[in-house]
Amino acid sequence: MMTMLKKIYWEINKKYYFLQKSTHELKSISLEITGMCNLQCKHCYMDSKQQSSSDLTTEEWKIFINQINKYFGNKINIGITGGEPLIRSDLLEIIKHAKKLGFNVNLTSNGTLLNDGLIKALKENIFGLSISIDGLIGSHNYLRQSDVFAQTLENIKLCKKYNIEYLIIKTAVYKKNINELEDLYKIIKDIGIAEWHIFAVEPLGRAKLNRDEILSPKEYGLLCEFVDKLKNDKKNEIKIRFGEEGGNFMYDKSCDYCKFKLCNAGISSCAILFNGNIVSCIQSNRDDIFGNVKADDFKNIWNTKFIKNREEDYTSCNKHNF
Repeated sequence: MMTMLKKIYWEINKKYYFLQKSTHELKSISLEITGMCNLQCKHCYMDSKQQSSSDLTTEEWKIFINQINKYFGNKINIGITGGEPLIRSDLLEIIKHAKKLGFNVNLTSNGTLLNDGLIKALKENIFGLSISIDGLIGSHNYLRQSDVFAQTLENIKLCKKYNIEYLIIKTAVYKKNINELEDLYKIIKDIGIAEWHIFAVEPLGRAKLNRDEILSPKEYGLLCEFVDKLKNDKKNEIKIRFGEEGGNFMYDKSCDYCKFKLCNAGISSCAILFNGNIVSCIQSNRDDIFGNVKADDFKNIWNTKFIKNREEDYTSCNKHNF
């Protein structure tokens, strides 16, 4: 009976997916607000730098957000990422501008630059905050190439204290932390976060130079088993999100979703890089540039340039390792 229900759900999901292709209604957009970061993490997909002269200005980001509001309305989910967004002194100004227009804003950070005043200000202007904890102290600091675990954990607890509406922990899984996930789960469970986003490090950006850190197929299988265990645990109150799966309860195992993944890049989502380049995916397709917000009309780009992604036989790119 369950297998039949899963097949029915899968067929419904596919039909909805193809309907999305034909309508290509924009639902979410990622703004890579800076190419700068205070860390130099081994797995960084964008190979962020300490300095950048190519970031869009405050006004250029505001103008682009105005365009989104004008042409697509304020129901678009805006995700702000980097680099490290908190490195920009005008971050709150940009977020407040989006909030004033009625957008829900989600912020992704490494968490090291947070403090009481900043958290209080963010609480009033964002919907969700994602912070990375990549294993226990040794494996986290190794991946981040800096002694930041204790400060990051303290700042996460501070976010919880000030009741950030939707607090997310993101964990990049690699060889040094694959066996620490149970202990890490106990730590974040005690904090009381809303969601745990778990994903495997892939050979993108700086991680291409650190391929020996990437999980083997056997280790990836162990990761899937861990995720399945949590998802089947009725006592677990944390929402578990694995990779970029979206909703995958039609699959028997977490690793099965990779075989049937339906990617929404260029269909209902896209990304703007720190220099204004328009791409379908902020991670895998950074070199496939469709235009630039400083010179091109974004509405026209969205409606006419993502043709490949919207072809019937296209379901996802081939750049995801697993």
